[in-house]
Amino acid sequence: MYGMAGAGAAYLHARNQEPGRVHVIAVQSPPSARRLWHSESQSFDGALLRQAIVMRGWSGVSEFARSSGLRESTVYAAVAEHPVRDRTALRIIQALAKRDPIPMPLVG
Repeated sequence: MYGMAGAGAAYLHARNQEPGRVHVIAVQSPPSARRLWHSESQSFDGALLRQAIVMRGWSGVSEFARSSGLRESTVYAAVAEHPVRDRTALRIIQALAKRDPIPMPLVG
């Protein structure tokens, strides 16, 4: 049985093993539709941008800014979700594309 009451509701997967008893198998949120770049507002998702930077081995915004050829203040503005020019967004995305994410071991 899958239940969804509306947007943002959790999916519920349950199985009837015995008459009158329901065992919950998994409860999870629906897949996220978060995007790194929002062309409508001309801004980045700050948390996703910071995560993308760190996952590719840069120690932080300062190091990423130096390697991408952008001003540090420009990259900090992008991380703070302020609008940036299309050319700036393209340079950020190109810099991210130059490095593959570092494989992370699964914990748990």
